[in-house]
Amino acid sequence: MKPNLHVLSVFVGLLAGVMTGCTNLTPQFQRPELPVADQFTRQPINKSTSQTEVSSVDAQAFSLVGWQQFFNDEVAQQLITLALANNRDLAIAAANVAEMKGLYRIQQSENHPRFTSNLDSTVSRPSVNVTGSDEITRQYGAQIGLVSYEIDFWGRVASLREAALADYFSQIAAQRATRINVIAETANAYYAWLMAAETLALADKTLANRRESLKLIEARNSVGLASQLDVTQAQIAESSVKSQKANAQRNLAALSAVLTQLIGKPIDDLLDPTESLATQVLNLDIPDGLSTEVLLGRPDIIQAEFALKAANARIGAARAAFFPQINLLGSGGFASASLDNLFESDALTWSFAPSLRLPLFNQQIDANLSVAEARNQKAVAEYEKVIQTAFAEVYTQLLARKALADERQAQQDLVAAEKKRLRLSKARYEAGLASYLPVLEAQQALFAAEQSLLAIQKDLLSANIMLYKALGGADQENPSPKKPSQKNAAQAHEAANKAAK
Repeated sequence: MKPNLHVLSVFVGLLAGVMTGCTNLTPQFQRPELPVADQFTRQPINKSTSQTEVSSVDAQAFSLVGWQQFFNDEVAQQLITLALANNRDLAIAAANVAEMKGLYRIQQSENHPRFTSNLDSTVSRPSVNVTGSDEITRQYGAQIGLVSYEIDFWGRVASLREAALADYFSQIAAQRATRINVIAETANAYYAWLMAAETLALADKTLANRRESLKLIEARNSVGLASQLDVTQAQIAESSVKSQKANAQRNLAALSAVLTQLIGKPIDDLLDPTESLATQVLNLDIPDGLSTEVLLGRPDIIQAEFALKAANARIGAARAAFFPQINLLGSGGFASASLDNLFESDALTWSFAPSLRLPLFNQQIDANLSVAEARNQKAVAEYEKVIQTAFAEVYTQLLARKALADERQAQQDLVAAEKKRLRLSKARYEAGLASYLPVLEAQQALFAAEQSLLAIQKDLLSANIMLYKALGGADQENPSPKKPSQKNAAQAHEAANKAAK
């Protein structure tokens, strides 16, 4: 029984090594302060309430609706649903997440001892000329071996595990950013398609009017009531609209191809050319004085923050390399010349080989630490740059949305005025009080004004979409959650950690 006590002592030692507490040399992570203004817009502040308190309340209370509530058009909803199911960029993003999860599990396995088992049998006949005997020998063995296991006194393995977990979470955020980007691209392409379809319909209507005017002028010319110049001008106007109609047809075909690529299947049976941009309503209400802390929910900022956490953790791993590294290696099992007594106590065999490695005169580990610190500084700069970019995007789209709303109203007034001008010009021409040129100018001006109105309506929709995306969007059908508390965030982190395992 004495050999069994030796085996027991080996495994007790291993267990003690595994349970030994370690020192973590990773710097404490601190999220950098937001390098932007506190809020996007100004609002009245009560004497008893500070601006910081108002901003904080707004950041906690604000949430975006889910994309199905944001886009109320059924065709847009169908296209986005298909894009989320079939888009190739999303397939790549999902594969990247699976890859990072696998890499984290590989790193996680370094925290636990790894064992191998081996069964072997050897039969040999020696050379008579060498040994003087031709006796055949047999040997059988059964072993369990401990692969080299590092006792993580200095937290090197723990730091690498934390970095791998942060990389995994960063990739999940990147996947969400891709989903929101696909939603925005699909919606923008759909509204651009609607604009092209309405432009084509407008060109058809205008071309029909031009042809009717040309027939009328030719009839008046035949009885001497209109000049040949009037006929020529009407013909030029008709040809100009034909050219613009062909351009609208080309744009419509190109946008159909873009939508097909985005959703991954033909879309001819899904689109309705009778839909109007003027009837599209996007549900986006932005309160005054919205705190810039709302940007922390953007997936690209979450991605950058986890990348910063990973870089910070790798500093701890680089620091731990300066200290001694203790590794355990061992095996235990049975060996015998006969299968009959292979598992008897006398056949027991074991080995235990701990090792201590201390770095001496190694400039590489010092360089590795410098690299880790430089990469951490780079990650900080990238994190701050992403936040500044996000702030600029939100601020720009807020201004664009207001300016485009005013521009749309002005353009609607212009279209109404051009219609009145055309009606009066026709009346003066038909009464013989003016030439056909004022009519032609009024027709061209109205056509251009109506085209500009379509473009402004589309740009206003795009500004709302890009603002929705800039604020972080909601890649799920349900409304996006409010900012979690620290307790809820810790619970979510733990749940994700278990899922990764």
